[in-house]
Amino acid sequence: MSTAIPIKSPRLAALRRLSRLDTARFLILIVQVQWHNRRMKAANRRVDLYGFGIAGFDLAQAVLQWLTAHKAISKLLDAPEPVHVAKVRQALSAQSPAPPKPADTRTHG
Repeated sequence: MSTAIPIKSPRLAALRRLSRLDTARFLILIVQVQWHNRRMKAANRRVDLYGFGIAGFDLAQAVLQWLTAHKAISKLLDAPEPVHVAKVRQALSAQSPAPPKPADTRTHG
């Protein structure tokens, strides 16, 4: 008599209903996320050594690509993003600078 083990992870449950092509896309996206994790760690070390002004662009670019990969995974699985990704998105949206105000040219002769 077979027993079904319940799957608690919504991502694993969604993976069972993917086609072979979508499963391949999912695996490629997972590899990309891991790659971006390593890039972010390396870029973070460079920021610690040289400062954000010199090495910050690499870190920012890795974070944006990491977020893009997570967004693609969520869209593919039709599931919400993990909590840690949502926290990063929220932190970045809270820290995004206000759009620059147009310069006042009346005082410049």
